[in-house]
Amino acid sequence: MKKDNIARALAGGFFATLLMTLIMYWAPMFGAPKMDIAALLGSLFGRGVPAAMTGLWWLGMTWHFIDGTVIFSLIYSYFVYGWLPGDNWLRGTVWGLVLWLVMEVTLVPITGGPFDDHASHAVRLLLAGFILHAIYGALFGAIAGEQPEHTHHIAHPA
Repeated sequence: MKKDNIARALAGGFFATLLMTLIMYWAPMFGAPKMDIAALLGSLFGRGVPAAMTGLWWLGMTWHFIDGTVIFSLIYSYFVYGWLPGDNWLRGTVWGLVLWLVMEVTLVPITGGPFDDHASHAVRLLLAGFILHAIYGALFGAIAGEQPEHTHHIAHPA
């Protein structure tokens, strides 16, 4: 992959992760359920959910940004981009929703998930996560743009 493709993918991942994170932490002020990805991920390193701004919370936030900026961006660019149809923002949106689904079936059950102590908000949490990942993906795809060196063309019937 060309260096400018890598730079665009990483920039897209960073800005999409930043926007997703800001919305996640600001959304409760507008009636959305509280979501704390840093505490969720940080809880995997210790006992219980870490308090905001503690060491384990920052470890969780760092993990979140590394995933969204580097790991998921490069997987998309090298392996996923060429298999998805549509404009770049749509490809990114699909990728974001794939990440949401993977999170819901792997990470969420490990950590207790939305059904742990927020059962009354479980559907709202699932929907909020879905929307956040769609936003992440659309912005990521729009910024990352085409990844031409790793495009696999899907055969469409004539």
